[in-house]
Amino acid sequence: MIAKFIKSKRLVALGICALAVTTLVIVTLTNTNPISEIEKLGGEAWYPMRDWVPRRFNPVESVSLGGKEITDNHLVLLRTFKKLDYLGLEDTQVTDEGIKELLRGLPVLNYSR
Repeated sequence: MIAKFIKSKRLVALGICALAVTTLVIVTLTNTNPISEIEKLGGEAWYPMRDWVPRRFNPVESVSLGGKEITDNHLVLLRTFKKLDYLGLEDTQVTDEGIKELLRGLPVLNYSR
């Protein structure tokens, strides 16, 4: 009986460790700053003018991405901007499928190509 109890405690401890490692990996993979990534690609993000709110809490309302290196894969960066209402995609390799996928999460998004 004691052996079963000790074995079950080990399993619980192992499960907690596995959960902690999984959480650390997920946080590391998703902890990229999408604004920094957009700026690295030569894009820009615009915030509403609210001086009383720190910039990091202002929602991004507009993003401009341009250039032949921009593809559907880069649109993943925009999913975090829930208040995004305009996206400029001039001279990019973004496809109609990429736009459709993005519009599933941002149905009121206006865009130009």
